[in-house]
This record gives sequence, structure tokens and C-alpha cells, in this order.
Amino acid sequence: MKNILLLSILISSFTILSCTKEDGKLNLQSHDENETMASLHDMMNDVDTISFSNGLELDFISVMKVLHHGGNMSGALFHENKNNELMQIAENRFLNLHVLLYDSIDLSSITVYNSDSAFKAELTENLEVMSKVADTQLITGDVDNDYATLMIPHLQLIIATCNSYLNYGTDSSIRTIAHEIIDLENTEILELSNWLIDNKR
Repeated sequence: MKNILLLSILISSFTILSCTKEDGKLNLQSHDENETMASLHDMMNDVDTISFSNGLELDFISVMKVLHHGGNMSGALFHENKNNELMQIAENRFLNLHVLLYDSIDLSSITVYNSDSAFKAELTENLEVMSKVADTQLITGDVDNDYATLMIPHLQLIIATCNSYLNYGTDSSIRTIAHEIIDLENTEILELSNWLIDNKR
């Protein structure tokens, strides 16, 4: 529950900070028409289809891989972006997280299979929080703006998911990777926040 509350506070704080531009100067786009938002919802639907039956350790990795590819919001960015700095942030994030999830973990070496009922409950609540917060963001149809805006709650969901594993999981190698992912995503949140501040909508 602490993770859920922290996630809500962090995202709500960013929502307030991101809405400081003067009224009347934003050209908003309907969420239902926005490609980046659609990718985010597709990712959440993919998480809902995961079968939680392999124990916490393997299920955590499965969830993280789905959330990682939720960065497929980057797909629109790669096709339409106009900002090289933002593109570099997205590329670095994707490659670094890919290494952690696919190259740093030997799934055959995992011998601990903790129950994941509490983890799943936290994940479900965190997904609901992120979904509601994402639906309140100001999106404009400008892919750079929308990617940076929506990636922040997405990354905070990844951090909350890692913290949930740290609450219940005991595999030392996965715990190490969870800490590394948290550090990675915190860095990217700062980079995206700074980009949004420097490139005011």
C-alpha cells in the first residue's frame, strides 16, 4: 500500500507541475485519437493477460518485460519525432532496460518461487492509479510532448513494480536488477521532466 500511495503522490505532483502553461495556448487532442495514449492502453491490456502462475520471481520478470515493451510508445516517437535529445533519451532507456531484463538474468538459475498474491494485488492497484493519472494528462498530438508526458507515469509504474518485488521477493540476483531498474528509471524521469520544462508546451 505504501508503494501505491507513493506512486499516486509522485504522479499527482508531476501532473500539477506539467499544467502550469497559460490557459488558451494548448491545442489539446482527444485521448481516444492519440497514438501514444493508445500504445499505453495496449500495454496495460497486455499486463492484464499475464498468467500469474509461475511464482513471484518469474512472474515479476514477465510483467517487467511487458512494461518494458510498453515503451513501444517510442514507436510513434521514432517515426515522427522532431527532437534529437528526446530521441536519445528514449533509445538509451530502451537499450539499458533491455540489457537488464534479457541479458543480465539467467532464468534457469532461479530456484526461489515465492507466492505472488500480494505482488499481484499491488500491481493491479498501481496499474489502476497509472491509468487514471494518464487519462488526466494534457496531450496535444505532438508526439514529442505526448511521449515525454505519458512516459513519466509509465516509468513510475515500473519503479512501483520493482518496489513491490523488493517487498516480497528474495532472489538476490533479481533484487539487484530491481534496484538497478529503479535507478535507471529515476534518472529518465528527471531527464524527461527537464525536457518538458525546457520545451514548454
